[in-house]
Amino acid sequence: METSLKAYMHEKFNSLKKDLRSVNEFMIDFLSYEGVLRREASELLRREMSRVLSGNPITDVLTEEERRRLKELIEKDELTLEEADELYKIADKLVEEYGDRYTEVWKLLWYSRFWIGYNLRKQREERKEEKRD
Repeated sequence: METSLKAYMHEKFNSLKKDLRSVNEFMIDFLSYEGVLRREASELLRREMSRVLSGNPITDVLTEEERRRLKELIEKDELTLEEADELYKIADKLVEEYGDRYTEVWKLLWYSRFWIGYNLRKQREERKEEKRD
């Protein structure tokens, strides 16, 4: 009976964790898409990412190529939608591995989601401009 209760509680905890993650991702996407989170704020996020990841063993789970690409993406002033999605996949891998132990990996995930929302807003604005012309 005790094992069954532990399994149930574990399942419920994992479900809650996934729900919270989904809500967080949606809110970052939405706020950046709506322009509440501005591009200028990304500099603060970028500096934080560089600080957090320099010499941190959390990137050990990544391949050499992923570590190299992560560094390149964080050093960029602006990310395209494709680059933001690429960063999200790397961040997702880190969150899955270390999300329960290192809050820093969540910051990377949120940074990637900011750029996704930002680029979707940019695309929306470009479509509006094209329709006006």
